[in-house]
Amino acid sequence: MTVRIVLLNAFPVNAIPYELFTASFRLLTFDGFIRELVNHVVSNRTIVNYVRHESTLKLITSKLGNVKIDLRVSNELYRYSEDDIIYVISLKKPIRGQEITVVEDDVVVHRVVIAKGVWL
Repeated sequence: MTVRIVLLNAFPVNAIPYELFTASFRLLTFDGFIRELVNHVVSNRTIVNYVRHESTLKLITSKLGNVKIDLRVSNELYRYSEDDIIYVISLKKPIRGQEITVVEDDVVVHRVVIAKGVWL
C-alpha cells in the first residue's frame, strides 16, 4: 500500500471500517505540523486533502515556505486506509456559514493513529 498523508478538518468516525478500533490523538503545535508536512512532501509522500475551509488551507500553504503543494477546498468523503497518516486541522472556535481569515492561533492540529481492536 502507498502511504498517504491525509488532511482532515474533523475526524469522521464512520470513515473507519473496523467494528472495534482505538484512535489516539496527539496535539501538535502548528509549527510542528508544518515541519512534519514539509518532511512528508520532501519524502514524496502523497498528500490527500479533505479540508473544506479555504482560509485554513491558505494559512497552511503560506507557512510552507519554498515547498509547494496544491491544496484545494475539498467536498470529498474520506475513507480510511491502513497506511494513512492522519492530521486533523480544525478551528478552535468554528463559525458556521462565514468565511473568516485564519491565523495560527485559530487552529488546533492533531495527529491521529488508528489501531484495529480495542487497546485501552
